[in-house]
Amino acid sequence: MDDAAVAAVGSPAHVERFDGADPCQPSSAVIEALATVTDSDPLELEPLYDTIDVEALDRLFEHQVRRGLSPSLTISTVIDDWQLVLTDGAVRVYVRD
Repeated sequence: MDDAAVAAVGSPAHVERFDGADPCQPSSAVIEALATVTDSDPLELEPLYDTIDVEALDRLFEHQVRRGLSPSLTISTVIDDWQLVLTDGAVRVYVRD
């Protein structure tokens, strides 16, 4: 992960781990992480499809694992007041300034 990007946003408000080999883990981890930081039920969150293609997200991480590659892929996106950084088997959630 780019250390400059992390330094710019500070420490994460929450970290949710996932297994890239499990086909639904990255998107499920995003949902769980957002539910935790917003103190919401995961089923009550707004749908993510307007912000991120969760199926593509899962396929990207699954593809890396299937090919035997290190899960060094880094994806960053903004959802509402949160910046999410997915890398190294974790979703790191930062408060946006």
